[in-house]
Amino acid sequence: VAVVVTGLLFSIGGSRSARQAASPAPIAECPPVMAAVGGAIKKTVDTLWVVGGYIVLFSVVAGLLRHYNAFAMSAMTVEPLLKLVGLNPLLAEPLVIGSIEMTNGCGAVAAVAAPLADKCAAMAFLVSFGGMCIQAQSMLFLSEVKLSALKFSLMKSVQAVIALLLCLAFSALPAFQSALCCTAVLSPALSPARALLSGTVYAAGMLLPFAALALLSGRASTRGSA
Repeated sequence: VAVVVTGLLFSIGGSRSARQAASPAPIAECPPVMAAVGGAIKKTVDTLWVVGGYIVLFSVVAGLLRHYNAFAMSAMTVEPLLKLVGLNPLLAEPLVIGSIEMTNGCGAVAAVAAPLADKCAAMAFLVSFGGMCIQAQSMLFLSEVKLSALKFSLMKSVQAVIALLLCLAFSALPAFQSALCCTAVLSPALSPARALLSGTVYAAGMLLPFAALALLSGRASTRGSA
């Protein structure tokens, strides 16, 4: 809902002539199937390296800022805003952390002794905003689009605020409150051995199709060179 509302807000007053002037790109000649699959796998692996590099970089930056208490000082300016919307002030520092790297921010939100409804609203904000790490990744993939980084960050900020307010509104509904009360009962903790086994099976199931495609692509390239 926050995505749709944000899209509608930023589409108001858009240039219709610019949209009409946009012409579709010419259709390129299709390469052989195995060559296309191999190229897609190579591009995917390169993309994973780049995304992983961004995550490591911003995680290190977040760790350095936390070490020098930069997050604690920034949280003091966020606490009044949280009190204004009715959120627990303890979520201020995790929100500041999540503005840099979303995953660390969500982990910090989960560790705070705050009501579960407040945690849901804070995570709705962080997941919608994405943090500087995900926004940098998005701008990498949007480099061919005429969209400034400042406007994109503004759009994500508006989307995050809308998501937070919607989550706060939904938390007042009886159905939402009853679901929060049942969360601990419906989510039992896994034993370490069972968690390791399920993780291994999941990882193997995810990697098997890619390994099969890579093998087929290698055989096709070998036959083509022969």
